Formats: sequence, structure tokens, C-alpha cells
Amino acid sequence: MSVIVFALTAAIDPYRQTRQFHHALRCEQTGGTCFTEESVSISERRTYETTSTTTGSDGTTSTTRTTHYELTWQRGDGSRQSHEVSWDLYDRSRAGLPASLQLWRGQVVGITVDGRTDTFSPSETDLLGLWLWLAFIGLGIALWGLLGWWDGWFFLYYRAFAWSFVGFVPFCFLVPGVLSYGAEFSVEFLVTVVFAGFFTVVGAILLAGSLSFRDRWWPYHRNRKLIRRYIRRPGIGGG
Repeated sequence: MSVIVFALTAAIDPYRQTRQFHHALRCEQTGGTCFTEESVSISERRTYETTSTTTGSDGTTSTTRTTHYELTWQRGDGSRQSHEVSWDLYDRSRAGLPASLQLWRGQVVGITVDGRTDTFSPSETDLLGLWLWLAFIGLGIALWGLLGWWDGWFFLYYRAFAWSFVGFVPFCFLVPGVLSYGAEFSVEFLVTVVFAGFFTVVGAILLAGSLSFRDRWWPYHRNRKLIRRYIRRPGIGGG
């Protein structure tokens, strides 16, 4: 329970600031001036790939390659910053083109190039997701303690992994995204929902599979321990 209390307490301030960012974003979308504008120039653009490997419940592995698009811009003081952007914004950008940054409390939360705008989450939103995920993991620890199961260190670590897998995308990305931007039915939002569902279903299958194995194996393990204890009693088994 202490993990849950600690994580939720730490999430209070990031939650408050995430909601304040949400209101500022809605203010901008309705014609207000809640963000600070800064003119910059695009200095570089590049792409790179990342590879991720996932293992299914049947033991098969699949590899996914993701292409990332990144822009680097130069600010008025000569400093440079880079950030991942969408394909549409990347395609419209060229070195030397002007761009406009949207700033919120000193953080870059958006960039506009040739009429196309990408919005970024502030650091508080990312921190909120991590604290919520930790609280979810703490909930799993608390449930495990209440149920009182113990069938070895392997299953302890295995179920901890499966439980954290269930809540990773929903609490680290989906919930903070909804709190920041609202439930807008955009492509990015739908992709996040699909990934959240995938992680939840796969994690639940892994967790259910381990519990099913426990139900088949634990009675035999418990009875074997009772038999050994009975044999070691004085006057039994030649003792």
C-alpha cells in the first residue's frame, strides 16, 4: 500500500500541471493567446529506425521496425533543439525554412511549419504517466499480498512483469494523453488505444496462463510438502 500512496502523492502536482496545460491548449484552439510564440529556422532534418521484439504467449517472436522523423531548429540565441515530429510536418520541412514554436512555461509544446502544426506533451505529462504506472504496479503488489500466494520466485517475477505489461501503455501514454489533449478521435489517439488494448490483452493472457499453471501444479507441490513433513515425524519412516 505504501507504494500506491507514494506514487499517487507524487502524481498530484504533475496531474495539476497537466490539466493546466489542457486548459491552455483549449484556449489556443478557441482563438486565445495562452502560448508564447517564437520564430525559429529549421536547420536539419533526419530519419532513424528503431527495432522492437515481442514474444507471444506461444513462444513465437515478432520484430517490428519503426521509422522516426526528427527536426532540428535554431533559436534566436543560437542554440539548437531537436524533437520527433509527424511525417506530414517532416515532409513539409526543409533546412532554412522558418518555423514557429509554441512555448508553455518555457517548454516547447508545439511547432508550426508551412501551416502544419505538431503539438508536444510537456514534461509533467510524461512524469504523470510514470507515477500512475508505478501506482498500478503497487496495486498488483497489494493484491498479491492479500491473496497470499507463494509458488516460487520465478512466478513472482513473471506475474510482476505481466501485471506491469498490462498497465504500461494505458497508464504511461493513454491516460496522460487524454488528460492533456482530451479524447479526440485522431489517428494518433486511435493508434494509442489499439496499442493499449494490445498490451492489456497480452499481459492478461500471460497473467491468466501463470495462474492456470499454478492451479494445476500447486496442489501437487503442497501435498508433497505435507507428505515429507509427515514422514519426518517421530516413529514414522523409521525415525
